[in-house]
Amino acid sequence: MKSIANALKKTYDYVMWDIIYTAMYGGLAGIGNAIGNYQHKNSFLESIHNDNVYSGFGEGFINMAVPTGVLVNFAYPVVFDQLSKTKNFRLWANTFNIIVMNGGFLALHYYLGTKNPLLAQSLPFLVGTATVNMHVSAIQQAKHTKDDLEAKIIS
Repeated sequence: MKSIANALKKTYDYVMWDIIYTAMYGGLAGIGNAIGNYQHKNSFLESIHNDNVYSGFGEGFINMAVPTGVLVNFAYPVVFDQLSKTKNFRLWANTFNIIVMNGGFLALHYYLGTKNPLLAQSLPFLVGTATVNMHVSAIQQAKHTKDDLEAKIIS
């Protein structure tokens, strides 16, 4: 029964972190599209006030979040669960974020012919790095809390 509870908690944590990464990247994509619409004389919040949900913020958020973002961002909690067992967890987590995730999206931007791939990926890189470090800190804090609790029980 304890193993089932642990599996459910781990799954819950995976899903919650997947939602956090997806919301961060999706929100960023939505803001980017909304600013682009504003620069072309459309309303900044056009997607909220318009019947067409696929314009402005809505288009950017939905294109990033569903289903691609939900599937791709699930890699973060799964990989970090394994990396959390290593000595240099924060280093490996950031290396994974930079090389695998951001490097992959940079390559995708080049492949798709984005006008300026480095500029297109610079803000997602910063947001991703901040989110990764928030995630690592949360995992480390939970681990230390668990260790402290176990030490109190033993003594």
